[in-house]
Amino acid sequence: MKKTITLSLLLFSFLFLRAQDKLVNNIESNYPYWDEYQKIAISKISNPKWITKDSIVDGWDWSLPKSVEPSDNSNLCIARSFDLDSKKIEQLPKVNFSGNPVISHWVKWRDLEPKEGEISFKPLIKNIKNAYKKGYGSIVRIHFSATDFAPDWIKKYDIPIRKEHVENPKKKKLRSRSPRIS
Repeated sequence: MKKTITLSLLLFSFLFLRAQDKLVNNIESNYPYWDEYQKIAISKISNPKWITKDSIVDGWDWSLPKSVEPSDNSNLCIARSFDLDSKKIEQLPKVNFSGNPVISHWVKWRDLEPKEGEISFKPLIKNIKNAYKKGYGSIVRIHFSATDFAPDWIKKYDIPIRKEHVENPKKKKLRSRSPRIS
């Protein structure tokens, strides 16, 4: 009896996962509004015109009445900075639409503490201040766990460090980079 239930559950799980995979693949290939990622320069984005009469908009409709302001707690991540180099921050354009633009600073542990015990947040703080001067908030994400993120000096402790994941081939076609800055 237990074997029958276990086998039934395994078969059901297998069939469910196959059906789910087919459904997801079908949605990805037939969804008319997101067939491919198209980059638009941030400087070219503006508030859509609010249409006062009933209408149908093909695709995404981000328009709002002029009286609507974005919430102070809302953030729109315009770009990611993957290291402590300030070039990306210096290139941030003026935003021509209502919103709370932020830049996401993705920082590796090895960049903050290249020598054991010598931690410096100065370059990160400088980038945050420069982003603020340009009207951007900041989100900080410090990466610690993978081999790519750990400083070389950690090797002397013989601590097992997580290896990078193998890339998912299905995710690959959905991947996008930060919007073009111009």
